[in-house]
Amino acid sequence: MTGAAGEVYWAVVPYTPEAPFRIYVKDTGPIEVASAEEIVDGLRKGGDAEFGFVVRAKARPILLLSDRSDPRTGDLFGLRLLRLSELSPEERQDVRDRRESQLFPLPSEWSGDRLREPLAGCLPALSLQLSELCDEDPA
Repeated sequence: MTGAAGEVYWAVVPYTPEAPFRIYVKDTGPIEVASAEEIVDGLRKGGDAEFGFVVRAKARPILLLSDRSDPRTGDLFGLRLLRLSELSPEERQDVRDRRESQLFPLPSEWSGDRLREPLAGCLPALSLQLSELCDEDPA
């Protein structure tokens, strides 16, 4: 699959990790770490700087903003999408009037042929890997 900028895709989007963290270090099973300070303290004591997170994720529609991946990381750039129909009438109006700091209305043509309803882009933007995208119709 190749992603095309300006198209809407389903994507597996992880939530931002938050304490307590569940991490994998080398070949161990997941361990729980109470704070970022504990992770940094372990690093300062000679621990491994790279580890895996166990995080919650959600399959959701995203708008792919760039089809060129970062050559160092493979990351693509996209926006989470929110159907305005999921908001109350007052919240929808706040989005349309740009009074909502984390949501902004998207022009209807940005949803392409895949989502045929008013959408809002959700900040902050996402870094995605191509393997997180699904080419099935998100409608």
